[in-house]
Amino acid sequence: MKKEQFISALTELTPGCKPEAVEMWTQFAKERVEAGQFVNFAESNPDGEEAAREDWMDSIYAGISLIKQRFNEDIALQITNLGALPFCLYPYEMHEAAKHFANGGKPEDIPKLNKKDLLINFDKDDWPMFPKPEMLSDGTDCEESMDMTM
Repeated sequence: MKKEQFISALTELTPGCKPEAVEMWTQFAKERVEAGQFVNFAESNPDGEEAAREDWMDSIYAGISLIKQRFNEDIALQITNLGALPFCLYPYEMHEAAKHFANGGKPEDIPKLNKKDLLINFDKDDWPMFPKPEMLSDGTDCEESMDMTM
């Protein structure tokens, strides 16, 4: 999705989110592409940098949407507002961060957990590494839709 769509959609998904947090998520997507990091661990996006940024925003939005579905709106809001720290997560780190919040954890703990690699859980849970919007629109249960393709 385009930047404007992402901002609007994320703001609607997480009412009360901080505008600077939402903007930081768009910056995170841009920085990932500038660093040569692409959704699904691809080596590049054949459609160019703008499409690659849109892929990141799609996956970030889908990840926060799945957090809202699996946990609740408050936890999705906390994930969104991490951008105001400023601290953004890769989509595959969102589930562990949401569990942290569900257990009463604080936002300021997230960078420390990240530094210790405690937000990465590729083995234990059924969380897609890079959630896709299709997982939301077609009602697909993300537990049955592991997206680990390259």
